[in-house]
Amino acid sequence: MLADEEYQAIKAGEPLEEKTIKYPRINYSVETFTPFTIGTTDYEEWQGDLDFDGQNDRERLRQIVSSESLEFCYVGYTEAFPNYYFVALDDPHPENPTVYSTDHEVFFQEIDESGTFLDFLHLLVSEQEFEQTLLKVKQALKNE
Repeated sequence: MLADEEYQAIKAGEPLEEKTIKYPRINYSVETFTPFTIGTTDYEEWQGDLDFDGQNDRERLRQIVSSESLEFCYVGYTEAFPNYYFVALDDPHPENPTVYSTDHEVFFQEIDESGTFLDFLHLLVSEQEFEQTLLKVKQALKNE
């Protein structure tokens, strides 16, 4: 969502840079995340922070994300809810894996299925699509 001052800037004809839009901006990112794999840097870093009660929580997580290894790859993050989008590295459909999301306040305690990777990619827009949408917003604001 745009802040009121951003709407006012658009209405006044001032330029609006894509990087100033915080919500619902999704930043595409590819980074492995292996907090449940013993011996990894993520495991060492996160073991005290992830609130899991051992094997039962890991089994619950395995059922949600259909992953035996519990090794993931972040595919995007945002400053909005949810903060993190990820796929399981051993997803049964590697050509179009399921994307899951979690938020920093309930990190890996609450996980939602967000569709397939192709669905996720459709959330992202090109610079040209952004410019076209911005023109539509400018026109709508001028007509107010």
